[in-house]
Amino acid sequence: QEQKLPTTKYDGHCRNLKKEEIEKKLHEGVSYVIRQKVPENIFITFHDEVLGDISVNSNDIEDGVLLKSDGFPTYHLAVVVDDHLMEITHVMRGCDWIPSTPKHVLLYRAFGWDLPKYIHLPNLKEVGSNKKLSKRFGSTEALEFLQEGYLPEAMLNFLMLIGWNSGTEKEIYSLEEFIKEFSVEKLHKTDLVAFDREKLLWTNAYYIRQLSVNTLYEKLIAWEKKFNKPYASNFDKGKVLKVLELIKERLRKFSEFELQLLV
Repeated sequence: QEQKLPTTKYDGHCRNLKKEEIEKKLHEGVSYVIRQKVPENIFITFHDEVLGDISVNSNDIEDGVLLKSDGFPTYHLAVVVDDHLMEITHVMRGCDWIPSTPKHVLLYRAFGWDLPKYIHLPNLKEVGSNKKLSKRFGSTEALEFLQEGYLPEAMLNFLMLIGWNSGTEKEIYSLEEFIKEFSVEKLHKTDLVAFDREKLLWTNAYYIRQLSVNTLYEKLIAWEKKFNKPYASNFDKGKVLKVLELIKERLRKFSEFELQLLV
């Protein structure tokens, strides 16, 4: 702050230690970490399949820790080595990881390994907000949505279209259709895309309406057993089927079943 620098980072205290000094400290048992020695004042450029070429000045990158004092690697070293050993060809992750990519590029170059293709995706935000998805507005994890009674296929359909558009008005896709039509070029070039919870409800309701009453009953009972939410299970099957016939057109998720009976 005193130097009016835009970010706080390692001051390079041990960056240029001589070999003799290093050996002396190692002999004395001085605790140490191993840092990434980032070249000074060069531009690190990598290609993003959605955003195009991205260049970052190395002076804006810290000499980050690669191996901690306990000998364990930090994420940045581990992910590069792990991806290389697993022969990962495409790295797809949120736009908030863009600042870390130059560090990974330098590591790939240092090891003499080929870079994977990078695809940075928009993160999810609440509708009407510029902040990432928040528990203050509802569920944020896949399991939580399943516990609420969303169908996996509806959830998948909804997620397919966040940050991607086919260029048509089509909103319902099977996984097979999506795989056939998907292209990286149609991903949105933005930091954040809206996670429309009302649209998710609409999508789930659509999938529910496509089910036969018998299939809907089986899925409802399976959901209750899986997440320990017994309600329909306490009634005679014939009665539940009759109720489902009446409410199927307005049922949006399984957790609304009991509520629909009270309306």
